[in-house]
Amino acid sequence: MALMVMRALKLLGKDDVDESQERLKPYKDEDEISIWARNALSSAVEAKLIEEVDKEHLHPKATATRAQAAVVIYRLLAYADWL
Repeated sequence: MALMVMRALKLLGKDDVDESQERLKPYKDEDEISIWARNALSSAVEAKLIEEVDKEHLHPKATATRAQAAVVIYRLLAYADWL
């Protein structure tokens, strides 16, 4: 989901978020994040589009619920100044 969200931001011209993967280090499940998703997830976390499930985990392999997806889409639109 993070990759799709960040690609949508790029299409909207709002992709100026830092891609540093250092912000993923505090999470205990950081090693579960796929290589291809690391930059996008890091950027989505930095932009507060995607937040941790609890203080120590992002659960990168979990399936998002409809409610979680709706929140991410709402945050994306707000971040892009579409709301």
